[in-house]
Amino acid sequence: MLLHRRFLNALLLLLMLSGLAPAESSSALTYPIEFTVKPAAIVYSLRYAKINIIESHYALLAVQYSLLLAGIPYKIIDERDLLHTDLSKYSCLIFPCARYLSKNISILFLDMLDDWLKSGGSFICFGIPAYRRGNLSLYMDDWIRFYGRIFGLQRVSFRFGKDFSVSAERHRITLDHLGDRIPLEDISYDYIILSSSSNASVLLRTNMGDILALASRYGSGRAVLFTLPASDSFFQRTSIMLRSIQWCIYGDLIPVGLNLACGRVIWMLNIDADWSADRDATGDALAWLLRRSEKDCFTFSWAVITGNYSGLKKKIDWLSLKDLFNTSLEAGVEFASHTVHHPVWRYVTSKERVMFELAQSYRDIAGNLTIISGLQVPDGMFPIVYYPLIKKAGYEYAIQPFAYPFLRMVGIQPLHNDSIFIFWRSTKSDYYYFDLMKYSPKEAFRIEKENFDNFYALGHSAPYLLLWHDYSLINKTRRAVFLKVLKYEYANRVDVSSMTATEFIRRFEAWENVKIKITYMPDLITVQMDTHDVPEVCLQYLSCMCLRIDGKTISNVKFMNRSYPLFSDDYVILPELEHGRYEFKIKFGKPSIPHVIHMTTCRILSAELKDSDILLNLSRLWDNNARICLVDGSSLIVNGSKIKLERRGKVSFGYLTFKAVEVPKVKMIEAYEYFRGFLIGLILAFLLAVLVSIKIGSGKRQDESQGENA
Repeated sequence: MLLHRRFLNALLLLLMLSGLAPAESSSALTYPIEFTVKPAAIVYSLRYAKINIIESHYALLAVQYSLLLAGIPYKIIDERDLLHTDLSKYSCLIFPCARYLSKNISILFLDMLDDWLKSGGSFICFGIPAYRRGNLSLYMDDWIRFYGRIFGLQRVSFRFGKDFSVSAERHRITLDHLGDRIPLEDISYDYIILSSSSNASVLLRTNMGDILALASRYGSGRAVLFTLPASDSFFQRTSIMLRSIQWCIYGDLIPVGLNLACGRVIWMLNIDADWSADRDATGDALAWLLRRSEKDCFTFSWAVITGNYSGLKKKIDWLSLKDLFNTSLEAGVEFASHTVHHPVWRYVTSKERVMFELAQSYRDIAGNLTIISGLQVPDGMFPIVYYPLIKKAGYEYAIQPFAYPFLRMVGIQPLHNDSIFIFWRSTKSDYYYFDLMKYSPKEAFRIEKENFDNFYALGHSAPYLLLWHDYSLINKTRRAVFLKVLKYEYANRVDVSSMTATEFIRRFEAWENVKIKITYMPDLITVQMDTHDVPEVCLQYLSCMCLRIDGKTISNVKFMNRSYPLFSDDYVILPELEHGRYEFKIKFGKPSIPHVIHMTTCRILSAELKDSDILLNLSRLWDNNARICLVDGSSLIVNGSKIKLERRGKVSFGYLTFKAVEVPKVKMIEAYEYFRGFLIGLILAFLLAVLVSIKIGSGKRQDESQGENA
């Protein structure tokens, strides 16, 4: 029944976005329409970060996650700079935690914001700005008056209690959730009381009838107001934040976003090698997973512990694992740190100890294997106050553990004069399923499947980070569950991409510098992309990004006025681009030509359709394999060779290996390396003995000579 209701909601959304439904209709639009996609601006409050560092962090990353889904690049600006910010550079101003905005900036800034909205700007405000007076929390009068002009707000009140729930009223923003009753975990909330003359659209009401969200047009601009902060778990369960961003920026136009990869989900597999010191166990686990990744065409990260842990007195055996590690690097595996001793952070009270765990692990891995970029945090949430130490130790990013229900959190965390990229895991781990909760394999898979389904339904190339451990990959029962997860979430999907964290960041650095202009026609849009500002080293990472069209079905595409066969129903797969300006013409309707609907990340140097053959020129980007999915019974020729296709329903799968790797056996490496080391040792010992013998002989001759001279 729930799936049926969501299907009807999705169908209604499609009709509305197509201009066929009366609400928010685009039938009055006059074509052609020229539209420039400007970045959004997220207002970051250092003041709020000092008041509640966790909630501030969660809110900031939740907003960034939704902007990634929407495909809208963004900048983070300090609230102290608002008065000096040129708002015309931005499409939408977002306040993740407006409740704690500084009172000092309000009066002058609100006049500026009012003018910008009238001229076509937009804003999304999470929370009602307030200030403290003694033990009281009072709403800021300036903001209440401003909201009165924009939304017809009369006043704000609050409610305490329990068992609250939220339902959506009809609007383009809420269509995914019509008929849903969503639990509200809060025991209190602010709510809005409107004046009788308000023209704002009510978005959300509680089961008490209280208004929690409004949308309004103001002049040429649009605005959305939530009484809840962006960190509220309500936004983790819905697409409301994503749809608010799309409506504020695009209004009645079809949303067009640039996503970091094609498909519905970016699948990011992280392995914590807790048994790093057990050479045979961790080696067997890595070798097995590497062979599996070669077969199913996915990549992963492998985080090692460089000191003692898990009751093992010895440390990681770099020498024995060297060949396996190097082979993994060749295949596209990303190595990361899992610290020196896998500390439980709540018991670590010394900043010096934290720094040692981070810096020494980094040095150990860099000195024995390769330079790394990431820290996969062990044992509980890494204290946010220590984020600057991660950067200081040499890392570019950190992957935080599972923090249910806060699963959609990815992005940049500002630091003092710097920043660091933070990922939060999207699901529970094997340790949680089997060791902590003692779930059966059936129950563990059911919970994992249900969680993944929520991200898959969200779509829009949603990042999905999952964690397993090396010890589970060599356990027969747990490995069987992992294989079931792998097949369900990735291997049997035609619209899921695999990626490591560093590749994600390189793509992000390219993505945030792309400029896009769109020309709308009734059955066609033209997208112009300007890549001049993309850093040279990141240009190749534009390949396999996608232009996503929300609410329309693509029939065919022309790239630089030539037929282009890389598109799905709702997105166009980008080829590799140089610095320059490029044009895509995207026509709507029923697809009529053979086309590739999905590709895992690689460098697409060229793509063309010749008769019924799709001709691709590809090279490696990160992973040493690529998976290509196509429809309409066409044949696939890559780099001059015909690719064997596997038919699964209406879709054919093709697999390409850029450079095959041979997975070595750890024990053979051990015998060889130690025998070689033993021989080298014997030779060195022999040479040392010879040198000592020569030295002694020389000394005796000198003594004899001196005796004769005496």
